[in-house]
Amino acid sequence: MKKYHFFNILLCFVFTTFISSCERTELQKASTNSSELITPREITACDQCPNETDCCCGIELQDVVNGSANLRLCGTTDGVGSCLAPSPPNPCISISGGGQSTGTLYSGDPKHGFCMAPGTSFYVQNLSSAAADIYITCQDDVTFPQKLTITIPGNTTYYFNTNSGCEVARCQ
Repeated sequence: MKKYHFFNILLCFVFTTFISSCERTELQKASTNSSELITPREITACDQCPNETDCCCGIELQDVVNGSANLRLCGTTDGVGSCLAPSPPNPCISISGGGQSTGTLYSGDPKHGFCMAPGTSFYVQNLSSAAADIYITCQDDVTFPQKLTITIPGNTTYYFNTNSGCEVARCQ
C-alpha cells in the first residue's frame, strides 16, 4: 500500500515540475527593447458600451488627401453631455442622447469608436471646412460588418438610423 502512495506523490511532483517549467515561455518574457510602444486602437471598446445591447459603432477616415477631419456625433449612448436634433429628415426619428467629438482624425489616427442603441438615430457633423470621406458602421464587433462609405461635405451634418441588427442607413 505504501508503494502506491509513493508513486502518487512522485507523480504529483512530476506534474508540478512540468507545470512550473512552462511558466516562463518566450512569449511571456519581457521585451529587451524598452522603446517599443503598444499603439492604442480607437475601436476596441465594444465591451465598454454602457448597455449590453448597444451597437458597437465606428468611424474611419478614408481620404487623407485633405489631411484630417474633425467630426461631431449626436445621439450616442456613450457620449458626454447632451445634444438634440428634434426634427431630422425621414426616416430618422428624433435624436437625443450623448454628444461627442471624434477629435482630429488623420492618417496616424483615423478611427473613432462609439456606442448606439439599436433602432435609434444619430448624426455626424463635419466641423472641418474640407469634405471628409469616411466609413461608418455599427457592427464594429462583427467580422464582416455592414458599412457605409460616405463623403460629408465641410460644415455639413448627415443623419443616420440604426436598426435592430445594428445596420446603418442614411436618412435623406
